[in-house]
Amino acid sequence: MDETTRVYFEKLAGAIRADFDDVQIARSSLTEQRALLDVYCAFKGYRVRIFELIDRVGRSYAYSVFHGDEIVAGFDNAPDGEALREQYGNEFGKHRTERIPHFHGHNKQTLSLTQEMTYQAFLSWIQQLPPAD
Repeated sequence: MDETTRVYFEKLAGAIRADFDDVQIARSSLTEQRALLDVYCAFKGYRVRIFELIDRVGRSYAYSVFHGDEIVAGFDNAPDGEALREQYGNEFGKHRTERIPHFHGHNKQTLSLTQEMTYQAFLSWIQQLPPAD
């Protein structure tokens, strides 16, 4: 990956360290084919995972919030079958590898399509959550 991507991930890691508690970088890698950052941290009593990957296709992400054994919420752009069905109806199979921004609600019981999520937008979203019990 290029210098711009390296600098982006350095700034992202720094922002996460500044904005979250108990930051643990699980994986950080930069190769010619891809760059990734996988971070576990805490915020207001929640456990949080922040994952970003940039490859030749584009940017993949997953921002997840957990409380105990439960998934509170998650934003990602993985090629999710349910999200693809919602977007494309019966034609979803033609798009099965397409990255599609979506939101998973509590324990993945709900799903809704979203705009692409950025770190800054996720930070703004999580700051609105009440503290975990």
